[in-house]
Amino acid sequence: MSAGTIMGCDGRGRMSAGILMGCGSRGRMSADVLMGCDSRGRMSAGVLMGCGSRGRMSADVLMGCDSRGRMSADVLMGCDGRGRMSADVLMGCDSPGDTVASMIMGCGSPGDTVASMIMGYGSPGDTVASTIMGCGSPGDTVASMIMGYGSPGDTVASMIMSWA
Repeated sequence: MSAGTIMGCDGRGRMSAGILMGCGSRGRMSADVLMGCDSRGRMSAGVLMGCGSRGRMSADVLMGCDSRGRMSADVLMGCDGRGRMSADVLMGCDSPGDTVASMIMGCGSPGDTVASMIMGYGSPGDTVASTIMGCGSPGDTVASMIMGYGSPGDTVASMIMSWA
């Protein structure tokens, strides 16, 4: 795993907000796309940004780092406190238990593997920025890919949170 690729860090390990935070060509934040804003443009931080019960930003949760800034596979992979995989959280199962693996794992109509979708090494040949931002040959916008407005029609809450 190349932490720099997934975490959006540059060569010196610094966070490249432009890749992960949805900045446009001029480097301006496109909050509505990746930050989970509702129809009125209000930030829904609790959904995508990993805020705690008090609504405070928990960068460690979002980036998968432990308190010392080290990569924590347990956090990133959706394991619970005992290190067991929490498939419902990671895979986005809704209350009937239907997974939305095709959207997260890239097994849907584009037929791309997760490596192609997240890492950008697949047949589309897109870089990670192009793949995550939705500029690849599938033609899906980032909203369709990440927010769940595509053919499965799942909401982001059903896709990412889904503890039911």
